[in-house]
Amino acid sequence: MRLDRLDLTRYGRFTDRRLSFAPPEPGGIDLHVVYGPNEAGKSTLFSAWLDFLFGIPLRSRYDFLHPGPTLMIGARLSHAGAVLDLARVKRNGPSLQDAHGAAVPEAVLASALGGLTRDGYASMFSLDDDTLERGGDSILASRGDLGEMLFSASAGLAGLGPRLEAIRAELDAFHRPGGRKGGLREAKARLKELDDRRRELDTSAAAMQRLVREAAVAERDWRAARAEEARAAQALKSAQEALVRLPQRRRLAALQAELAPLAGLPPAGEAEERRFRALEDARIALAERLAGRAERIAKLSGQLQALAPDPLVLGQRGPITAAEALRPAHDAALGDLPRRRAEAGELDSSRREVLALLGGGEAPVLDPGRIAALRGLLSRWSGIEAAAAGCKAEAAGARERLAAAEARLGDPGAEEGDDTLAALVSRLRQADPAAALDRARRVAEERRAALAEALAALPWRGTAAELAALPVPPRWQLDRWEAEGEATRQALGDAERGLARAAEELRRAEEGRRAGQAAGPTLADAAAARSRREARWAAHRAALDAGSADAFEVALREDDRIAAQLADALAEARRDAAEAEALARLREGQAEAARVAEAARKARAAHEAEVAGVAEALGLPGAAIPDLRRWLEGREAALAAERALAQAGEAVAQAEAGVAAAADALRAVLGLAGGFEPLLAEATGRLAAADRRREARRTLADLRHEVQRRQAAQ
Repeated sequence: MRLDRLDLTRYGRFTDRRLSFAPPEPGGIDLHVVYGPNEAGKSTLFSAWLDFLFGIPLRSRYDFLHPGPTLMIGARLSHAGAVLDLARVKRNGPSLQDAHGAAVPEAVLASALGGLTRDGYASMFSLDDDTLERGGDSILASRGDLGEMLFSASAGLAGLGPRLEAIRAELDAFHRPGGRKGGLREAKARLKELDDRRRELDTSAAAMQRLVREAAVAERDWRAARAEEARAAQALKSAQEALVRLPQRRRLAALQAELAPLAGLPPAGEAEERRFRALEDARIALAERLAGRAERIAKLSGQLQALAPDPLVLGQRGPITAAEALRPAHDAALGDLPRRRAEAGELDSSRREVLALLGGGEAPVLDPGRIAALRGLLSRWSGIEAAAAGCKAEAAGARERLAAAEARLGDPGAEEGDDTLAALVSRLRQADPAAALDRARRVAEERRAALAEALAALPWRGTAAELAALPVPPRWQLDRWEAEGEATRQALGDAERGLARAAEELRRAEEGRRAGQAAGPTLADAAAARSRREARWAAHRAALDAGSADAFEVALREDDRIAAQLADALAEARRDAAEAEALARLREGQAEAARVAEAARKARAAHEAEVAGVAEALGLPGAAIPDLRRWLEGREAALAAERALAQAGEAVAQAEAGVAAAADALRAVLGLAGGFEPLLAEATGRLAAADRRREARRTLADLRHEVQRRQAAQ
């Protein structure tokens, strides 16, 4: 199983974050390292991977941003030649889903994990600080030599020491040197018994050959059975994988069958996509409104439940409801009572007139037939009269409403230019130049504050233009100065150390020469010794006695001694000359080292003077190169803030130009003078009035049609 992608849709502090692990090049190493500073989210990423594989626990410490039911982790896995695109949510029921939100059985991941549990997977592939600390504590708590502890740590066997003690006890029980009991002695005794039994049951060569043949046949059958078992296991594995894919295949077939009738349709264009997005936005807005309404209903329900019921009022609920139901009829009757009374008076007058026409009496006596005919005629007449009165009243009302509508409508020509004004106002509302100007001014103020802060941090008491005009050294110059400073420092140190060595060598050489200079024989001493030897020799030749011989021997030895000393003195003179030459060379080396040291001091002083001169010119006396670097970085930040402020100023100017252009357009259409905001308010009022006039025009047309219909009905 390989992880191709991990989606932190809603988990911990992550929202819609995705990590992709691209496959390696052919023959390359498939290894990805995720690194970052503390609190970057590495532990959250690791926990999300475990929760995706084995389910989000009931109590999770990663639901502080997204509530528990909304947690979601997704991943794309490659396993057995197939690609699994799954997601994991937090719920009590099935929590594993496919890319379409349908539930997926846990067997899909179980087969890919080979039956590993969460603890087993964590102990094998999830080493972290806590695991390593627990392993170290186990090593420190274990007993035994270093090899045992290291083996315990590497193998994860924290209880290896006690186990070894148990094994030693078991070994002692098996065999202890010098003991009379033990498993080994018992096994030897049993072996002796079995050996005796073997001798008794020793078989022949023919029987042995037969048994060997039978064993070969049995082994061949066993190998065949093992091969058949391996083939069956492979077939079972393929069948299990097919069973795992079967629900997805059925779902795919159902989706393909559902999409088959739509195969002939053309692909959606940009208009359809825009319409779909608009509908989706409307759906989201309606869902939010529904959620808001539901929240308000719940709030009102809570307030209603919080109200204390009044038993007296609740006892009169029936009469109150009945009275509330009769209120509209009662109010209508009260309003209609004067008209009804007037109608009653008119009817009474009409009755009197009719009675007068019929017989002049207050209550004439008529025969039943005439009364019946009269009642029929009266019924017809009252219906006709009522219809005529109603038509007249409706026609009069229609004419009154028509006149009122015509009076409200006014001059129809006042709507000329409304379309142009509406288009202009719509364009201005979309562009909203006033809001753009406010935003540009806010950005300019923020950039101005940032520039002031950057200038104050330098420190700098001038303007940004003066700061930009300063002749500052470039970065390569600072790099060269740093290199030169290090070189001069090292050169000065080397020169001073060389000068000290030369002085020490010269001192030692001079002390050695003074110690080696001892008084030796001169040539005059050698000549005198030779003269004495010759004289003694001449005296010995003349006397040839023991006294002259002894005197000659003494003179001879003295001459040899002086000659030897003279030879040593000559050698010493030569050595002294060599030492003098060496001393001269050492003095020259000391002088050269002094010159080099002086040159290094001058170079160091010149370098420091150059840096100090630049720092003094920048108003930073005594500043070193790191101080100059920090100052230059602050200067670059200030200049960047100044450029940003200039850009913000240009944006403000463009926004002001846009407001001015919008005001000019409104002045041209409205024919008025003034600023942008008053003109926009005037244009909005005119458009509202135009809308009212159009509505009145539609109402007027309806009223004219109604008047014509009423007049025709009369």
